[in-house]
Amino acid sequence: MLTITPQTPASLVTRYLISTRFAISVGFGAFILCSLAFFHAIFSWCQLDFTTTQTDVDAVTGEYKTLSTLV
Repeated sequence: MLTITPQTPASLVTRYLISTRFAISVGFGAFILCSLAFFHAIFSWCQLDFTTTQTDVDAVTGEYKTLSTLV
C-alpha cells in the first residue's frame, strides 16, 4: 500500500526557492538574449550603406538607379 508522507515546511521552502531561482535565471537569460538581439539589429541598421539602395528604375534602360546616380 502506498503511503503519502506530508511534506515538511522546510522542504516546501526549499522547493519554492529552487523554482524561484530557476525562474529568475531563465528570465535573466532571456532578457540578455533579447538585449543582444536588439543591439545587434540597431548596430546592423546603422551600418547600412544607403548609397546602394535601389530607389528608382530608369525609364530608358530599365536599370535600377541608386541614390548616388540620382544626384
